Amino acid sequence: MDQVVGNTKTAGSNRPLPLNAELSDALARWKIATPYAKPTDWVFASPNSRGEKPYWANTLLVRQIQPAALRAGIEKVIGWHTFRRSFATLLQSSGASVKTSQELMRHATPVMTLGTYAQAVTSDKREAQDRIAAMILPVREAENGTLVA
Repeated sequence: MDQVVGNTKTAGSNRPLPLNAELSDALARWKIATPYAKPTDWVFASPNSRGEKPYWANTLLVRQIQPAALRAGIEKVIGWHTFRRSFATLLQSSGASVKTSQELMRHATPVMTLGTYAQAVTSDKREAQDRIAAMILPVREAENGTLVA
């Protein structure tokens, strides 16, 4: 729901999350620069509420994020779950463990993380196929006539 502060769906969602130092610094700089810099103000506060409420999520998506995506040449429809799917996919592709991905995504089970959100990246699929092919294909002859395993 937009602009509603309440309980999270699960107790696990209340646990702290690590935050990249550069991102933390950027958010701190933004908090100082914004006109809504009180400790109780939202980081991305709506001017209509003078900092007491955040922007409406759908308004932010439609007015800022989707036009920015179009300017970047991205023609696919972008929604909030696009970012979650991208995050899960990048976690998996970067070598993060299933458990780490699950906890960062705040999912109760790894089935949700892997089955619904994470997708295999083409380069990872290609590398996996190449490794299997190298295990089962016969020895090939190199250009100079020598045998290559």
